[in-house]
Parts: sequence; structure tokens; C-alpha cells
Amino acid sequence: MSYLSRFLRPLITCSVLVLAAAAVVGCQSDNGGGVTATDAPTGSLRAGIPPKAELVVDTGTELKYSPTVAGRVFVYDVAADKTVGRFSTRPGQTLIVNARSGRATIDGNEVLVGDIKAGRNYKIYFLEN
Repeated sequence: MSYLSRFLRPLITCSVLVLAAAAVVGCQSDNGGGVTATDAPTGSLRAGIPPKAELVVDTGTELKYSPTVAGRVFVYDVAADKTVGRFSTRPGQTLIVNARSGRATIDGNEVLVGDIKAGRNYKIYFLEN
């Protein structure tokens, strides 16, 4: 057996085994099945929203939400697939997100949010404490 074939045969065999294993296992999507905040039992969504968080406001140019219990609200940018704001709230406080002005307030006090752009869709999720 030549020097080259002695080293080439194991390399080819190993490569074939790796490719066969990849074909059997396949690829797994991180969100290809449309997992939502209420569907996922554990872990976090890509945007950092806890899986038990409930979608409370879907879309609009001015989103408004007043929780009845203490918890955390998450402002989610649909187009960018990221959370642009996370806030702790008490019962009765009102969060308003104005996409036209790029601002958000809780009970009239401005709060720091990420880059809110006019014309984009935003959602508000709530997680009870």
C-alpha cells in the first residue's frame, strides 16, 4: 500500500461518514415552525421575549396597554425581529408607544426605547410577575 493511499483512504471514509450523518440528522430551524410567545413551553424567543409572555396589543401607529397586575411589558419590532423596549409595570400603569414620534411613555413619563421607526409594525407582550 502506498503512502498516499494509506492516509487518503481514512480521510475519504471520514468525510463520507460526516456527510451521511448530516443527511440523516438534517437541519433544525430556530423558528421555522412559527413558534410564538404562547406556544413555546420553555426557553426564549429569538427576540428575548419569554415564552409565557402574552401578546396584548398587536399593531398600530399608537399602541396602548394598561396591565391589571404587576409584570413586564415587551415592545417588539416585527420587521427587525427584535425587542426595542422592556419595562416593569404596576397594575393600572399605562404604556403608550407612538411609532410616528418614536417615543414611549409610562403614565406620561418618557421611557427609553430602541430605534422605533414610523411605518413599522410593533407588538406589545406582557408577562405577569
